Amino acid sequence: MPAQRRPLPHSLLDHEELSAGGTLRLLGEAVTTGLLTGLVIGCLRIAYTHSNSFLASLYAATEFSLLKAGIALLFVAACALVAWLCVRIEPLSGGSGIPQVELALRGLLPMPWLRIVCCKFVGTLASMCGCLSLGRAAPSIQMGAAIGCGVGQLWQDNGLRPRFLNGGAVAGLTACFGAPLAGICFAFEELRTSASLPQLLFMSLAAASAWATTAYILNLGLVFPLNIAAPDWLSPAELCLIPGISLVSALLCRLYLDGIRLFSGIGDRYLTQPVRYALIFATGFALLMVFSDVIDGFAPSVQNLAETAYPVRFILVLWLAKFLFNIASGASYAPGGLIMPLLFAGALTGCLMSSLLGLLHYPASSQLLIPLGMAAFFSGIIRAPFTAAFLIAETTACWNIFPALLAASIMTFAITNALGAQPLFTFMRMRQLRLMRQSQRRADVQKRA
Repeated sequence: MPAQRRPLPHSLLDHEELSAGGTLRLLGEAVTTGLLTGLVIGCLRIAYTHSNSFLASLYAATEFSLLKAGIALLFVAACALVAWLCVRIEPLSGGSGIPQVELALRGLLPMPWLRIVCCKFVGTLASMCGCLSLGRAAPSIQMGAAIGCGVGQLWQDNGLRPRFLNGGAVAGLTACFGAPLAGICFAFEELRTSASLPQLLFMSLAAASAWATTAYILNLGLVFPLNIAAPDWLSPAELCLIPGISLVSALLCRLYLDGIRLFSGIGDRYLTQPVRYALIFATGFALLMVFSDVIDGFAPSVQNLAETAYPVRFILVLWLAKFLFNIASGASYAPGGLIMPLLFAGALTGCLMSSLLGLLHYPASSQLLIPLGMAAFFSGIIRAPFTAAFLIAETTACWNIFPALLAASIMTFAITNALGAQPLFTFMRMRQLRLMRQSQRRADVQKRA
């Protein structure tokens, strides 16, 4: 009896299918993935804008009343309940979502695409509207990858082909930020996508269609519109700011990563999931009452930070509160990502550094340091310098300082590596595996009982 042939790994089978599947099939799969992802992520962006305006309108008036506080408390409590139910229905919708995509690419996790898209969409919206310091970027990547799997099933492919996961993830990041180049770089730097022409073509078509959907069909503009009147060549004083912001950001990134590990360890060991959610949403409500500038939708925008001269004390207090709340929110495993909060933390770092240097009469423009800080923070924590430079250039339209963004990203990447800091998603991927094994052991014990 002849020995049975072992099935090809998904990566090799995927490469063969991409090479032999034909141009029309490649075009159809990629464009469908990008269009559907762009529509879903675009709807998430629109839904958050309108939902978050409820709390903003509730606190539009300056006077405080118990009625307003009671309505806000009920709203935040409802958001907490919805977020918990979403993770209860689909455990893979908890956390940021990028570690789940990476594990699915390695064949270690399934991708129940419809449940993930529905639960992640609703859960992320609930977390962001419930005053947590979480964003939509990482969930957009996971939902995009899940939509890609759904498109694969539409093409009669029930396996987790890397092209659908990678193409959907790229389309998700593109739709979230309007940054197709950053999405493709992210696939190579973070998702470790194999560099082949068919794979690159598939991701490019998915990114282009997702970008066209959000930019032209849904008419969503720049995420961080900045007007930087910087010359083509920076002055020597401005060039000296690049290693400075890189060093400061790298040190802060190390603290941030250590804080995530500490808070996550405490929560996983001593707190159940409902208790974690109750504590973090209660903290968000308390901050809304006492210091609403920490809450997204109430905090100054990146554009405001670049154009308004805020007092140094206000920026310092806001930076410290936001930094700690980012860590606590990220460690809670509530649905939502950390990319948008860490970009805002980078913007606050650049703004604070500009204010402090201004007190020393050093020529340091916040319009330059803010995008440099955003790129440096992304690079130091995610460990993807090219993605960081392209992301900030595309979301701010500051292409005239792209060399400076790339230099700051690479410097921060090198310094953070030298400090021995573990990349964020490497830690979160290991945490996801640990939580999955613990859940499996509990299920086995219940079956035996």
